[in-house]
Amino acid sequence: MSVDFGWRRFNFFDKQIVFDPEKPDEKFLGLKDVCVECWCAQGDYAYLGETRGGVFRLHKRLHQFFWKAYQHKLSALHTARNFLFSLGEDEEGDSVLKIWDLDKIDESSVRAVREIRMQSIVASSSVCCLAVHSTLTGTVIGCEDGSVFLYSGDITRDKNVGKWLRVRDAALDGPITGLAISQVHQFRSLIFVITGKSLFSVIVDNKTVTSKNKHESMGASKDCWTFDEKSARLIVGSKDASCFVLLCFLKTTSY
Repeated sequence: MSVDFGWRRFNFFDKQIVFDPEKPDEKFLGLKDVCVECWCAQGDYAYLGETRGGVFRLHKRLHQFFWKAYQHKLSALHTARNFLFSLGEDEEGDSVLKIWDLDKIDESSVRAVREIRMQSIVASSSVCCLAVHSTLTGTVIGCEDGSVFLYSGDITRDKNVGKWLRVRDAALDGPITGLAISQVHQFRSLIFVITGKSLFSVIVDNKTVTSKNKHESMGASKDCWTFDEKSARLIVGSKDASCFVLLCFLKTTSY
């Protein structure tokens, strides 16, 4: 298999005022005092994570629901299928991955269906970023020290989730600010790794890292990028209001 990459660059800026559905002449201020640390979206809902561990579920009609996911802080959110995945700390320095079944969220009582302590996987650094493939067959986590780990399997169902593959060692280009995963074969994955200074792609074939590439983008801030899994298209935004689009053309060879 070979991977070809191509970049497009374009400038844009767009802004739209959101009005209160109950007071159409006034701006929507329902999230005015919320310090959003991370976010993700699925269906009619956006999920906003605040620094102190809370999650806001915001409907497209601006109806809100809140629950406390962590006691100390919340670092990352991601949705795949009917699950919400979160990274945070109930106690300082103890990263926990929590899995929430979105079909079973009851506003009177919200409980995670699974909790996985990250300290047994990454003992030397806090986990700050994650991505889960839409088929639930691959989960990637990124750390403050720049290291990245991949779990191959369904993390929502597998009993033993202790075997993770290190796909990137700790580095000096800062914490991981973004991760994306695309599967081109049952045992072959393409992982994008973003930091504030750089962008990498990693190919994992049958649980072995077979290729690493550094791309010309200068990296991106947290949540200043987006990835389309079907087209394998990564869009990275920069501070000067320009965007880089990385087109990944995957070529598979039959043996």
